[in-house]
Amino acid sequence: MGLLALLVPGCSLFESRSIDFQGIIEKAKARVFPTLVFVKPIREEFSSGERQRQEILGSGVIISSDGLVVTNHHVAEKAIHIHCVLHTKAQVPARVVGLDPETDLALLQLERKPGDPPLPVAAFADIDRLQEGQFVMALGAPFGFERSISLGILSNVRRYIGFKTQYKFNTWLQTDASINPGNSGGPLVDTEGRVVGINTLGGGEIGFAIPSNVVRDIVERLRRDGKVVRAWTGLELQALRDFNSNTFTPSDEGVLVQNVATSA
Repeated sequence: MGLLALLVPGCSLFESRSIDFQGIIEKAKARVFPTLVFVKPIREEFSSGERQRQEILGSGVIISSDGLVVTNHHVAEKAIHIHCVLHTKAQVPARVVGLDPETDLALLQLERKPGDPPLPVAAFADIDRLQEGQFVMALGAPFGFERSISLGILSNVRRYIGFKTQYKFNTWLQTDASINPGNSGGPLVDTEGRVVGINTLGGGEIGFAIPSNVVRDIVERLRRDGKVVRAWTGLELQALRDFNSNTFTPSDEGVLVQNVATSA
């Protein structure tokens, strides 16, 4: 049970090798589940002249043994209190180290006591080795259901969605693994239990995750400076080949400047 017969390249149609796919999934899950965090921020907002508090549900993943947690900006923004539920069911308060709305990433620090043991840490995958069709798992707390997992494949490893959104600084991992509200900030992992991305957008049968190379870069900046400072040129770029507008530029290199803004 749990054995999947896969054709091996170079073999005849009748030659196959059995792979314990269920065992691979179980091993990957066991490796990353201890690093999964259920994030529960309390957000305070004013509406109709009244102060209102609302609990937001999200996910995160531990990336350092002293308790640094990566999640989404839209999970942690405007939070006045944050509590994180660890795999041990312990609820631990956390503070915001830094926020980056442009990539929708946030870095939290679990508030731990002196002498607390080191925490399990998630490992990042090499983004350059990812391929379309590769199996991945989305972990998190969809709709507040803790420690949930969904299975799918990578549909695209360099999807750009920034032309008509605020997310203009990176490409994305597209997957059909189910990503729903509450999954935000949780890890998208490969079959070796390594984080390939951070779940951010989803709905229906399509979801998007921030690639691990972007996550590592932003995390380092947030850890050092508490924010990400970017240069601004005012240039608005356009795809060299835009199939939606049937605009095609006869070039394989360079950029197409669509507009130049005179002020930020």
